[in-house]
Formats: sequence, structure tokens, C-alpha cells
Amino acid sequence: MDISENYAKQLQEMHDRHKIGFGVEPPLKLIETIQNNSVTSILDYGCGEGNMLNKIQQLFPNIELYGYDPGVERFSTIPSKTDLVYSVDVLEHFEPEFIDDGIKKILNIADIQYHNIACHPAKKLLPDGRNCHLIVQPPDWWLAMIKSTIDDKWKITYTNVYNTFKKKRQGTHFEIIMVKK
Repeated sequence: MDISENYAKQLQEMHDRHKIGFGVEPPLKLIETIQNNSVTSILDYGCGEGNMLNKIQQLFPNIELYGYDPGVERFSTIPSKTDLVYSVDVLEHFEPEFIDDGIKKILNIADIQYHNIACHPAKKLLPDGRNCHLIVQPPDWWLAMIKSTIDDKWKITYTNVYNTFKKKRQGTHFEIIMVKK
């Protein structure tokens, strides 16, 4: 992942000070995507401490799982290829100058993609005072940006916009599933 040295330090400090990655329950559409495809390997891109990875391992014990998170040393390696890549509350953490190339790199890892993007400010701040969600944009912006990044080999098979009202996760979210033809 392309990431500035300063931002890498900010993420490392965040992970050292706070437990990051509170999500444990995989989204229903992600589970359906795994079940409805011949998935043998998965990358959790931006896995935090690996909480959701552990839950997916329980649900799908025969699938090879990988985690990547630039702020967690044990998850600092990205596999070159998996069947599916998913991210939940991750893409909005990219530095804006790296989002296009970052998505292109993620697309090269797997032919099935599930992404769940928070479209609202985070509750947490980086040590330097910036909001943890570096890109706060509405779902339409994310859809247009992703469409501008993919070519005609990709098909968007699902999009959904929903709002959450949980104490820790309030706001608008955008789900997208893409499959390489």
C-alpha cells in the first residue's frame, strides 16, 4: 500500500495506544458473497487486530485467510493473489493522494471484491489531530470514484447505502461488490 511515512507513524501510534478494529461480525453481504462463490482464499484488507478474520475463520474453517493492516506489524504483508478481498471501514482511511492507486492495487489481488465504506467522520482522531477518516465523501462520490478506477473487465454486482445508529458506528455506509468477468 502506498502510504506516507508520517501517516504510517500516525497509524502505528494509534494501534499502540488503542485497540483498533472493533468490528467482529462480518456483514451479511460478505458472508453471502463467500458462500455463493468458489472462494478458497480471502484477504481482509485493513484488518486491524484481526477480529473479523477470526470470526470468518470460525464460519469458514477451510478457507485460507490473510490479513493486512499497515498499522499492525504482524499483518504487514499483502499476499499477491487471493480469490476475494474485502474491506470494512477501511478505504476512507486512505490518504486522498493515494486512493486511486490504492484501489487499483487492491483490484489486482482478487477477482471478487467486497468493500464497505464509512461516509461520515470517525469518532477517533489521529495523534496529529486529523479525523481518522481522511476521506469523508457521500456514497455517490465513492461509486463514481470506483467506476473511474475500474475497467470493462469488472462488473459491479451490488451496491447498497445504509445508515447505522449504533453508538460506536453512527452514520452512512456504502457497500459495493465487484466481480472480474
